[in-house]
Amino acid sequence: MMGAVRKALSSWLLVAAVWDDRRTLVAEGAVNCPSEVQPLLWEISEGGRIAYIAGTYRIPSSDIEPLETVVDEAVSCADIAYFPHGCSLDDTSKTTGVGNYMAHCNYYPIVDEKDAIADRLSPSEVSGLQAAIASLGGNAPTTCKAAVAELQTSKTITSLADNATYRTTLLELYHTCVEAINPLWCNTPPSTSQDFDAFLRKKWGTTKPIFGLEDVSVECQVYQGNTVAQDQELA
Repeated sequence: MMGAVRKALSSWLLVAAVWDDRRTLVAEGAVNCPSEVQPLLWEISEGGRIAYIAGTYRIPSSDIEPLETVVDEAVSCADIAYFPHGCSLDDTSKTTGVGNYMAHCNYYPIVDEKDAIADRLSPSEVSGLQAAIASLGGNAPTTCKAAVAELQTSKTITSLADNATYRTTLLELYHTCVEAINPLWCNTPPSTSQDFDAFLRKKWGTTKPIFGLEDVSVECQVYQGNTVAQDQELA
């Protein structure tokens, strides 16, 4: 469960310069959320130093534009930004992003003795897992019915018991199922639609530094890191 939340919910930290009293922003009550999709923003201050923490959700940036003035001011006045990762995980460029690093995180390491779901679960557990996925449609919102149907006819169902070809981790399969029934994600626009994380990075620009709060390998463990016993419990 925490992995799905991790994948969707992130935060970024802006460390502001020393301001005089005339330029101090008061975030409390400043952000209006009539549509309930505006970003959350907290202000932390000590002495003359100010930091902002903004919460983001994995939704298209078009859903939250235009940003409230207080967010724009925080972005323009801060000196340093801390994102969950130094580079966007959605940026597959080898120069500005993580390349194809995250792609291997969806699969069990080849050094594992049991490197397929069918090797880690008993035949009855695999059957139960397939039945659970087959029943997703009954619990999915109407807007997600098509996404669930597409998932159910994919190799997720047809190849799950094949330990020679289906090497996707159970954690990644779990994330895929959650995405298929979540109305915010099941009809995600094409990848050309800029998400909020990429939107904030673009607004931040390239002239001020961005640091990551954790190494990308930690995020990889969100998809790849379960032991055999943990996979059996998750199933």
